[in-house]
Amino acid sequence: MLFRSSINAQAVVFGAVFALAFGFLYGNFRLADRGVPSARLVFGQTVEGQPMALDRSGLLRLGLIGSLALAGMLAVSDASNWMAWISYFRAVPFGQHDPLFGRDVAFYVFRLPILSTLQQQGFLLAVVALIGCGLIYMIGGSVVAESRYGIAFWPRLRLGARARRHLTLLLTVALVLLAWGAWLDLARTLVTPGSGDTSAVVFGASYRDVHATIPVQRLKLVIASLAALLALANAVREMRGVVPLSLAAYVVVTIGGGLYGGIVQQFVVTPNEQDKEQPYIVHLINATRKAFALDAVDERELIGDAELTAKDIVEIGRAHV
Repeated sequence: MLFRSSINAQAVVFGAVFALAFGFLYGNFRLADRGVPSARLVFGQTVEGQPMALDRSGLLRLGLIGSLALAGMLAVSDASNWMAWISYFRAVPFGQHDPLFGRDVAFYVFRLPILSTLQQQGFLLAVVALIGCGLIYMIGGSVVAESRYGIAFWPRLRLGARARRHLTLLLTVALVLLAWGAWLDLARTLVTPGSGDTSAVVFGASYRDVHATIPVQRLKLVIASLAALLALANAVREMRGVVPLSLAAYVVVTIGGGLYGGIVQQFVVTPNEQDKEQPYIVHLINATRKAFALDAVDERELIGDAELTAKDIVEIGRAHV
């Protein structure tokens, strides 16, 4: 029965992930292909001077093969983790809540691993679809790179109306998943070594996490959410520059947040580490005691001055027998 249940669970997870991943990828490639008049990639010439090109059907075959391969890899990866999926759907609350966000501990044990997997795989699919569709539109002439003059060295991209709507919607999906990842990172601070340092003594949120990492993650969540809204608006009506500026702000906050966290650790925590980390060490000890039921131990003081008689020894021996 257990073997059959594991096989069924793996088959269901594999089928669901494969169907969703393949449908999303190949569906977007087909949609992009229909939006260009003639997709043809020329990558050289034959000895006779004839162009060597990959036509529309060849591009779709590449998209089909790539979609099958990536969807298969994601499905196999998730199917091998079938126990986590069963735990996700059959999770029950522990009745204990973390001191920082107030969530039930079951969320971190059963929900967070699967949500993290879904976010990472979804973001990967969105980026691959965005790149693939961008190449199809570029080959078909719907995306044109123009040279800039002056201090800007990167090319200016001009998109056709259909290509702009499609690519911007895919970018919106990627940004929503990026914002979701920032939200999940808030929870991950409680189940990773303090400050992300694998050699840290404290496991979970530390002073640096609470006063630097978590505020930066919240700021990244806000910026990614705003960028997604701007990208969605750009799909309806073209607004030049707003999406690149939002992405640049996200990168700046990510880099600046790492630097700020290092400054807090170096100049605030390290000089007085024992005092700064004490509340978080207390949280760790209390959580450990509850996990091993040590908080329910009945403590009694044994003075050790009671007189032991031969009768006591005999009774103790009989009790063990």
